[in-house]
Amino acid sequence: MDWIDAYLNLAKELAKPKAGLNHHDTEARQRSAVSRAYYAVFLTARDKFAPDLKFLQPGEGSSHVKLWKRFKTDSHEELRDIGNRASELRESRNKADYGEFITNPSHFVADAIQNAEDLKGDIEALPSHLA
Repeated sequence: MDWIDAYLNLAKELAKPKAGLNHHDTEARQRSAVSRAYYAVFLTARDKFAPDLKFLQPGEGSSHVKLWKRFKTDSHEELRDIGNRASELRESRNKADYGEFITNPSHFVADAIQNAEDLKGDIEALPSHLA
């Protein structure tokens, strides 16, 4: 599956205001948009650079932490930069999924989607042999 396009398109659709939705429905859509934007980046990076992480068993640790740690500790500056920015996007996803309150949700969602778009371009531009 083409995670990055499918999930980023879904994130953009969820982020659009919809007439007739109550506050809770709007907030749920916005939070889901951030989550989908993050997963678009995570799954694309995992599948391209660390397919072995698909097969982690329960108790073997977070594939998210392991993937971004690989990037952040790599000798290539481009990978370290992607790892740091993706970790920030992951923090936004955690806040969207688990946080009780989000200040300025429209801006929060727009930033997450833009970060995912930027990361998409950077990940797609990397040669597979780097990671």
